Amino acid sequence: MWVNWYGRVYVLLALSVGTATVERSFSHMKMIKTRLRNRLSDENLTHLMRIAIEGLNLSEVNFNEILDIFLKKIGALDCNWYIILL
Repeated sequence: MWVNWYGRVYVLLALSVGTATVERSFSHMKMIKTRLRNRLSDENLTHLMRIAIEGLNLSEVNFNEILDIFLKKIGALDCNWYIILL
């Protein structure tokens, strides 16, 4: 009899933790995906959700690589001011 009771209590406790995590994730998504930003691509939404939920570890960010990608996109990789930034 106690084995059945323990199993039921364990399931109830596990469900509450799982539900809280899902609700927290949807809450973050609601803050990210506002009326003005409802056309985010799935990839951008995934990245923003991951940052909102897990936080951003700046020690893993390569700022030079980000700058190179940005400058390639705007076509300014060969500009003189690029040298000043580095």
